Amino acid sequence: MNPTCKVFFIAFAIVVLTTFAFAQGAATGDLHVTVRDQKGGAVTNATVTAREQAKGFERSTKENVDGEYPLLALPPGKYTVSVSAPGFADVDAKNQDVTVGQMQDLAAPFGGDLSTSEVLAVQRMKTGGYSFELPLRLGGLLAGASEALLDALERFARPLGLAFQIADDLLGTFGSPEVTGKPNASDLREGKRTLLVARALEAADPRDAALLRAGLGKPDLGEAEAAALREALVRSGADSFWVRGSVT
Repeated sequence: MNPTCKVFFIAFAIVVLTTFAFAQGAATGDLHVTVRDQKGGAVTNATVTAREQAKGFERSTKENVDGEYPLLALPPGKYTVSVSAPGFADVDAKNQDVTVGQMQDLAAPFGGDLSTSEVLAVQRMKTGGYSFELPLRLGGLLAGASEALLDALERFARPLGLAFQIADDLLGTFGSPEVTGKPNASDLREGKRTLLVARALEAADPRDAALLRAGLGKPDLGEAEAAALREALVRSGADSFWVRGSVT
């Protein structure tokens, strides 16, 4: 590789993989890759490929607008993004995340009941993934951490994020606003499908399950109605189920 090409390669490697992902729907997300040369000019003749690291799912594109290459409707996961273009060295970037947890969390109240395993899957992606794992991963990358350390941070962060979310959901329903500084009926009014709600709907008797389904997501839910929903949650045992450490 001659010196000119090496300069191209270094600039290309630093600048090219400006990526961001956002939820396209309840099950897929989009990954956008911006390709620039060393002067910041758009590279419009590249091929960009995203390969899911665990299952091998792969998608490529040459379509772009001013050097921005969209890879659409990708299943959630960690991807290796590869870029090749005539006159430039090939570039790979691992661990590009496509996560749809926030979208699924927001969409859940408008769908049917979610099982506890389905809620756990959403919260692993949402709070465990980009609220806990990604900030730690970013710090590790900036500090030059090894892949082994980054993997260890992921194994530590995701369960920690899950535990935080469970505690936050309990406080959001049973906590005292004077102590927590947050309302304790907004989750009920929004109809959030928390682990607390999922477990209650699985364990409650038919009458309490019907009461919960009728009240959850009711924007004008009154304080007396909210108290009745809390009592139904307690009768189901859902409030103590998670405190006993039954998350797997």
